[in-house]
Parts: sequence; C-alpha cells; structure tokens
Amino acid sequence: MSNEEKLLLKFLGFYFFTTSLSSIFLSVFLFNLGGFQAVAQYGVVSLIFLFIFYIASGYFLKKYSQVALIRTGLVILGLFYLSVFILRENSINYLIVLGVISGIGNGNFWAGFNLAQYIATHEHSRNEYFGKLLFILNMAGAAAPLIGGAIISYFGIIVSKTWGYSFLFLLVSILFFYILLLAGKLIRHSGAQFSISDILRHKRT
Repeated sequence: MSNEEKLLLKFLGFYFFTTSLSSIFLSVFLFNLGGFQAVAQYGVVSLIFLFIFYIASGYFLKKYSQVALIRTGLVILGLFYLSVFILRENSINYLIVLGVISGIGNGNFWAGFNLAQYIATHEHSRNEYFGKLLFILNMAGAAAPLIGGAIISYFGIIVSKTWGYSFLFLLVSILFFYILLLAGKLIRHSGAQFSISDILRHKRT
C-alpha cells in the first residue's frame, strides 16, 4: 500500500475510535434527559442536515479541496461535543441546534473523506486496504465503548455520572481537534466536476 493509504487507515482509525467512544453514550445521555423523543428529534435533524450538506459538497468541491471539507467537518464536530460538554443538562433545550451542528459536521467530513479515499486507494491494493480498514474499525468499535463506559462508571463512583458524560464529551472534543492535525497531512485534491443532472441521468453499464 502507498503511504497515503496507510495515512488514511490511521486517520479513519482515530476518527472511528473517537466516534465509537461517544455516539452510544450521547444517545444514552439524551435519553436520560428527554426520553426517546429527545433522541429521535436530535437524530432526525442531524440526518437531514447530513444529507443536505453531503449533496452540497459537490458544489463546495469545485472550489475547495476534499481536505478543506474534512477539516471543516472535524472542527464542527469538535465544537459540537464541546457544546454538549458546556451545556450538560441544558442540552435538552438545544436539540435542534445540536442536531444541525452534528449534521453539518458529518456531512462535510464524509463527503471529503469518501473522495479522499477514492482518489488515494489503488486497484491493486484496494482489497488489502479495505481488509485492514475493516479490522481497524472492528477493533475500535469493540474497544471504544468499553473505555467510554469505564470513564462514565469511574466518575459515577467518585463524583456523578453526569460528570462522567461531561468528561467523556470533552475528551472526544479534544480528540477531534487532534484528528484535525492528522488531516493536514492528507494530499489535497480540488476542482471536482459535479452536476445534479448528471447524477439523475447517469445509467450504470
């Protein structure tokens, strides 16, 4: 594999570990505050804005590189978790705003990363790349929730579970800004051609 493919593996490994560390517990935190309705309201708004910005990224990539989208997404996600850390229980009063921020962050990140992955991986090494990627994602997905749960439980013993959730969200915010530094090492590609009409008229062979 190329050095860029290895960097992508490291990059997405850190990203997936970070999201796995927090995503389950964010849902639990919101459920404790407002029940299923709070989780659903936040999730629906987040998905809507993820979709909007994922589509809009086709226009952004005409002027900006995929690295710019990735870094924009990471900054927004870092600020999102920092906001939840600051708001704590008051997060229940800002579900719509938090959903919008999360959706924009994820929409920008995945649009940029998917393009970076498509450009950086090569046909002769793609099987090896995705094999190692799945291994890394599975390891991160298994380990991160255990670590997150341990952090919350530890704070639940010495202070309170609310502080455990807060510390976890602060840690995740810091990790997103660390991943932002890794993104700066990715090779930039810009000037992508994009047209909604081309997508609608395209027929696969």
